[in-house]
Amino acid sequence: LAREKMARILIDLDAGMVKGEFPDAKEDSGTFEEEKFPDYSWKLSVKKVEIPAPSASAGSSAQEGSSDIMGKVFEMVSKQLSESSREVKLTIGWTEEESDEEETGIVLTTHIVKM
Repeated sequence: LAREKMARILIDLDAGMVKGEFPDAKEDSGTFEEEKFPDYSWKLSVKKVEIPAPSASAGSSAQEGSSDIMGKVFEMVSKQLSESSREVKLTIGWTEEESDEEETGIVLTTHIVKM
């Protein structure tokens, strides 16, 4: 169930990216009732990936200008990667027969990147 749901989600996201769409943030949930597993549920979370800029090592005063430039380059690259990357997280849960509480069973996480 988890693999099939994740595959469908990724196909839908890919179809959107072909049309020029790229998700900022998205949450959704449901059950597997159509698949004849009504006791199983899913939760989807798509969120922006925050990639921190590596710090440029501070060196001698002669290297400070170079270090400042590298710091700005790292910051620019990190920002661009954050804007073009998303984390896709799918959580599958179910209800145990002896309990009414829903348990988390499986968490699948992957990333998509807009090229």
